[in-house]
Amino acid sequence: MFAIILNILDRMISESFDLISPLPRDECVRRLGKETGSKWGIFHRAPVTGYVKKTSLLLRKNICYRNHFQLCLLGQFHEENGRTRLRCRFGWEPFTTASMIVVWSGLVLAAIATFVAWLVGHELIPDSPVPLFGVLLFCFGFSFVPMIIGRWLAYNEPKFLIAFLRRTIDAREA
Repeated sequence: MFAIILNILDRMISESFDLISPLPRDECVRRLGKETGSKWGIFHRAPVTGYVKKTSLLLRKNICYRNHFQLCLLGQFHEENGRTRLRCRFGWEPFTTASMIVVWSGLVLAAIATFVAWLVGHELIPDSPVPLFGVLLFCFGFSFVPMIIGRWLAYNEPKFLIAFLRRTIDAREA
């Protein structure tokens, strides 16, 4: 259920869009790979980090701190008549999405377990479970704080990544 909610949230961030490059796919992959630093590297001067494969890419702006909620440009290469169509969208890294699913699922399961224990009258649950639900609600709300701050810090990065693609592979909007 939370996977569906996160998928909807992820899609609300950005719809997919296409960029067209006059270069063949192999040349696009070569140029982007040359200008992209490893996502695991610490000391590199590349403007973007991530990976570029033969059919797909994941790029994010190189920053001096770690922001798990930084938007990444995810894309797939499609060769068309000697040109390359790059179908792109912005979203979180898959690890971040999976982490949020685990955190929110755990909080919902804790709320359900607390409610069921209260219904059956378990001795560890007080007569009124309102304080416990208040703590769970606080934890759920607090889990949004890093996401909001991370998104605020990365507000201008989609423009940067699109400009990077335009400059590197001479891409234009379809």
